[in-house]
Amino acid sequence: SRRAILRVGRFGMNVPSKIMKRFVLSLKLSVSALLLLSVLPSGAVIVINNLSGNTDYDGWDDFSNLPGYGTFEVGPFAPPGTPWPSPIGSFEAGSGNAEVNRTAGTHYSAGISLYSFAGSSDFTVFDPDPIGGLATVVLTLEDWEGSSATSDPLLSFNGGTQSMVADFTSSSVVGSGDFGGPFLINARTFQWDVSSLGSITSFNIDWTQGSSAGLLALQLEQSDVFSIASAVPIPEPQTAVLLALVSSFLLVRRRGRAGDRNYSSFVTETNPQ
Repeated sequence: SRRAILRVGRFGMNVPSKIMKRFVLSLKLSVSALLLLSVLPSGAVIVINNLSGNTDYDGWDDFSNLPGYGTFEVGPFAPPGTPWPSPIGSFEAGSGNAEVNRTAGTHYSAGISLYSFAGSSDFTVFDPDPIGGLATVVLTLEDWEGSSATSDPLLSFNGGTQSMVADFTSSSVVGSGDFGGPFLINARTFQWDVSSLGSITSFNIDWTQGSSAGLLALQLEQSDVFSIASAVPIPEPQTAVLLALVSSFLLVRRRGRAGDRNYSSFVTETNPQ
């Protein structure tokens, strides 16, 4: 039928309905891709762990430029190496009441991370009130390698010094940067199975962050049911949107090719020579 031709615009351009549908589809997919920005987990959500049971979450999404936690230049803030004024409580949306503290060393809140030129630093994450029936704890560090190695975190509980090595570990490259030279950003995940240890009323996780090894973010999760954390890295929002737009383009292109073939047949039938 000739009704399959739409007349649009001041010049009366003939536009096949299939092409118009392709344009509308492309527009819808592009809008959907941009809406990913509002549904992607943000900030300190470094990985998706998909833990079972009742869970609790603490996140620190940005350690840069925190007032009172040191600066490379002498100024209104404390110079590097001085004690922190207090631990840094988790501040990502939906967080519990865990805290992170630098107990020794010189890492300070620099322009993009906790950083030290001068040497390594000891850190601890402490939760004074973990979830009831605690069965597993998962800690993820988002950082980059420095001039000295960063140690693997060790877990202790109920005020003890058990220093337990993680039962499961994983590591993924999640980005890159440049801070006096290029570096890779890693998401390093450590999981402990504490389901057989009885009642745990508090716990702390301790590690040494290497010299020149920046710490960008932390993620702490726990559950009353043990299941192995999937530790799937979350892409940066810009990357996720780009991937969605590329997928949208490829889908429209495939449908467009089919539409072009159908339209060619349509033109032949409705415009006989």
